[in-house]
Amino acid sequence: MSDALEAAKSCNPDVLVMQGTDAGGHGLARGAGIITLLPEIADALNEANLGNTSLVVAGGIVEGRGAAACLAIGVTGVDVLRRTDGGISTVRTVVYDTLRGTTDWPERYDARSIINASYLDIQDGVITEEE
Repeated sequence: MSDALEAAKSCNPDVLVMQGTDAGGHGLARGAGIITLLPEIADALNEANLGNTSLVVAGGIVEGRGAAACLAIGVTGVDVLRRTDGGISTVRTVVYDTLRGTTDWPERYDARSIINASYLDIQDGVITEEE
């Protein structure tokens, strides 16, 4: 939430695109899901007299009920993605970045990715992240 508020204060944007930890790809390793995050951000923007900033949700919303919840909270738009299994086949980890050699992400970031053989091999000790 602090990143969103800082961005809004620094440049007073027309729109903030929000992503919670339930979204895929790179994001904060520690954070909140989008449904929890939205009311907190909306309240913080209102308290900072930035309530005219439109909020758009991107990531973590996979069907109409989630979109309806976001709209009820007061967002302007929702990017509804393909239906998934609710994160059961995904994991937040830095394993894939380590394997690819793309380890220049700030320490507070990781990524949500699909669990695959490489991830399972590391978990089972078949290969190490250093190899």
